[in-house]
Amino acid sequence: MASFSKGIMGVAPNEPVPLETMRLLERFAHVFDGTYIRFLDLQKAEAQALKAQNDLIQIKVARKKAEHALLELQAVQPQLIQSEKMASLGAYCRDSA
Repeated sequence: MASFSKGIMGVAPNEPVPLETMRLLERFAHVFDGTYIRFLDLQKAEAQALKAQNDLIQIKVARKKAEHALLELQAVQPQLIQSEKMASLGAYCRDSA
């Protein structure tokens, strides 16, 4: 048997295992451990990349909505200014009369 960070691996022959075979198994367990840890790191990085991609899409959608709202406000602003002028003029005319 040879252990690694996530478990144990071994061989089950019918005869005694030579020392060289056990050393080879231990080396394999060590290499497997490093490879498995790297695999888990890559899985985590892939999940983070997908989340970042989804976040970016949401940010772009929110930006488009904000740009649209700004354009609507800019389109309405002259009308509001004109309404304010007319209201001021009406108040001025009433006060003058």
